[in-house]
Amino acid sequence: MGCGASSFDEQEKAKNKGKRKHSSSSSSSDSSEDEGPDVEPGDVITKTLLRDYLDREINMLQLELTQPEVVLKQLLEQKDQTTKQLVASSKALEEQRTVCMREYQDLTNLQSLIQQKQQVSQDTWDIEQKEYVEAFNKHKQLEEQHGKLEQQSRDLDVRIKSTNKNVKRLLKLRKRQDHILIKTFDGGYGSEREASIEEYVDKMKEYRKNILNTKTQWNRGLEFTKQANLQYWRGVQVWTSILSHRQMAVRWQYCSYVTNYLNAAQSNSRQAVGCMKAHAQIPYFTEKMFQEVEISRRNAYTACQPRFHPTFLQWLWYYQQNAAFLEKWIEKTLAQTIEGDLTKVNGYLTVAEADLRAERKRLIIEKVKEKFGEGAESEVAEQEAEVDRLSKEVSKLQSVSIQANVVTVSTGVDSGVEGEGEGPPPAAGSQSQQNVTEEATA
Repeated sequence: MGCGASSFDEQEKAKNKGKRKHSSSSSSSDSSEDEGPDVEPGDVITKTLLRDYLDREINMLQLELTQPEVVLKQLLEQKDQTTKQLVASSKALEEQRTVCMREYQDLTNLQSLIQQKQQVSQDTWDIEQKEYVEAFNKHKQLEEQHGKLEQQSRDLDVRIKSTNKNVKRLLKLRKRQDHILIKTFDGGYGSEREASIEEYVDKMKEYRKNILNTKTQWNRGLEFTKQANLQYWRGVQVWTSILSHRQMAVRWQYCSYVTNYLNAAQSNSRQAVGCMKAHAQIPYFTEKMFQEVEISRRNAYTACQPRFHPTFLQWLWYYQQNAAFLEKWIEKTLAQTIEGDLTKVNGYLTVAEADLRAERKRLIIEKVKEKFGEGAESEVAEQEAEVDRLSKEVSKLQSVSIQANVVTVSTGVDSGVEGEGEGPPPAAGSQSQQNVTEEATA
């Protein structure tokens, strides 16, 4: 059955070889008045066709110079951040309103006591009045900040709507140009060069998609690792102070905190590895370490005795160090390797897309010249020059954007641990040669 399917795929590839990949279904339904009328099948090659093609190319390039797709993504991210800030601001405003009303009620109660001719000291009145004024002023300040956030959100909505229109218009123009090419070359490619460049462009886009997916997974892995690092460190902090409590009940309570931290840290550590293991062998968070963490978690109550406490603390510090090292390693891999690969692919794609655009323009011009002679090109010389100028500007802009996304990371030796001088000393040796926590229970 597998062989039959493979044979069928090969037949389909052979049948479609030389055919343009773009679908003609996205033509007339997406066209608008400023993009020109549909090309009639009976009269495909005309001078008007060439002029319209170059005009649309100019419109596309002018839109691409504004980078609507990039701007839309940035605006949507800003909108998301503003929405989160608005939610937090609303909560803070409501809480401050409650505080303000409580202080006002306290002041009103004092005023009632004074009216009833009950003894109220001047200091008490001054303190209550001061607290109310402070609460009221803070409420007004939060109200003003909330109003600014609401206005910022409304402004973003307007910009998102406008930018989204430009994105849709750019997509329609691209589809319209694809439709013209399909009609002009009867569903095929104008040249082998065009076919090979388009194949290369598709390949680079697929590479970029894979790299972006990898980047997403590694960013998730980084977040899990950061959480694990924080939880291991909290375990270290709690364990450092556990012997200062003499009552065993309190120590056991602290032990439960540490075991919970270890449990949560191990869960996050495993999820971090799960996000990234498909792309690389992950150091530091090894299966051996996970086994050691599990044994430590089980033996925490026994290890809280004074003679076992220092050794157990060294192991907690060792786990936290591994998490810190891994966090730095992931950040460096993201910045140097993954971002580096993405930058290279974007650079190759920018050049290839410019070459593809230039080749298609040349093919359209050649097609018109075949029918109307050499003079046909001179009639659109001004438009052609404008297309060339704008194409160079777009390529330059894309190159600048690519370089702006390159993250420079120090390649010097980095311990991966911030504030190395703080906290208990690390466990002796980077590899665990013996199971100390297991020995503690012996």
